[in-house]
Amino acid sequence: TYRGYDDICPDCKVKKAFETGAPCREQMNIRDGQWIDLSALPLSDENGETEMVVEFIKDISDIKAAEEELRCREAELSSIFRVAPAGIGLIRNRVLRRVNERMCQMLAYSNDELVGQKTKILYPSKQAYENVRKIKYEQFREYGTGFVETHWKRKDGLIIDVMLNSTPINPSEMSEGVIFTAMDITERKLAENELRGLRNLLKNTINSMPSVLVGVDAEGRVTQWNREAERMTGVSPDKAWARLLSDVFPQLSWEMDKVRKTIRNREVHKDLKIHNEVNGTTRFWDVTIFPLIGTEAEGAVIRVDDVTDRVRMEEMMIQTEKMLSVGGLAAGMAHEINNPLAGILQNAQVAMSRILSDIPANHRAAEACDTTMKAITGFMEKRGSSGCWRPSGHPGIRPRRLSRTCSVSVGKASHASHIRTLGNCLIRLSNWLRTIMI
Repeated sequence: TYRGYDDICPDCKVKKAFETGAPCREQMNIRDGQWIDLSALPLSDENGETEMVVEFIKDISDIKAAEEELRCREAELSSIFRVAPAGIGLIRNRVLRRVNERMCQMLAYSNDELVGQKTKILYPSKQAYENVRKIKYEQFREYGTGFVETHWKRKDGLIIDVMLNSTPINPSEMSEGVIFTAMDITERKLAENELRGLRNLLKNTINSMPSVLVGVDAEGRVTQWNREAERMTGVSPDKAWARLLSDVFPQLSWEMDKVRKTIRNREVHKDLKIHNEVNGTTRFWDVTIFPLIGTEAEGAVIRVDDVTDRVRMEEMMIQTEKMLSVGGLAAGMAHEINNPLAGILQNAQVAMSRILSDIPANHRAAEACDTTMKAITGFMEKRGSSGCWRPSGHPGIRPRRLSRTCSVSVGKASHASHIRTLGNCLIRLSNWLRTIMI
């Protein structure tokens, strides 16, 4: 307590209180880190003159330290608000109390247009707003924080996809407010939809192919399994995934050494007409191994084509060509035999006609030889040769019939029975020649 004006330090606030008669107050840093709060309260006598001044001093070092820390935290928070790539905001009682610059840019509003507004301004419909509110509060009760993907509506009417994270300041007292972050994921959603479309297109393309397509990594574990592979093995893609190829497709287990070589050399490998027994039926496969190119992960794609029908068709074509060759050979032989044989038969028939005809000259010739035509005819019949020499006699093969039979057989040489016809024809011709030569 000061009673005299002259006892006060020149710069002290007490002197000012003496001079003005009004209370004075000042916070002073008396040394590093130590602060005091100095208050000067003047007291007056019955004449209204300042009789004395009471000085109050309080150590406020802790308060100043707390204020400084609060100021630093506020600066940090403001910096985070400014530089955060996501929108950040504070909500109390469903009203926007604070938003950062990124939030304003994302929604095309100014800060003044957002602060103080109900949060439903952010949503394209009341139903969307209520759905998000319901989901978030259920998550708050269960997990203490909330996460949801939703749609927000910009000031210009454009709808954007948003990933919203929210955390109450005090979970037990929601009225204190909720801090939220919002990230615009519209481009990511578009990229995801495009990627999903490309995956579906690739999957449908692979599953639509008639070939078996199996992807494997360097260890021989399945990375791709199409519908044809499932049909052939009976193993679904989910069950085949990440399993060894030898376990889910035993018929291809022997290909693993070639797969490793293909991956190592980066060269396509082919095995054609591989013989396999499938359900008791012989099948032929073409197996092609393609190395994966341009990827960090090493692997290969195995394509299996069932070429059984093609192989059988090729075998039939080869057999048909063989039959055609034999038919052509038989036809050529028939032609070469037919021409000289026709002349022989014609002359033989003329000779026999002169010998066996019932004409006076033949009877005279027979009588001159002490025999008769009847005896000569009987001799020929006993020998079995008379019918061979008559044009309409023995039912054996004749040149015209031989030529016609060969021609028909050549035209139908696609079947084995016609080749047998040619063989029978030649056998009958040989027998007939032996008959006429006896």
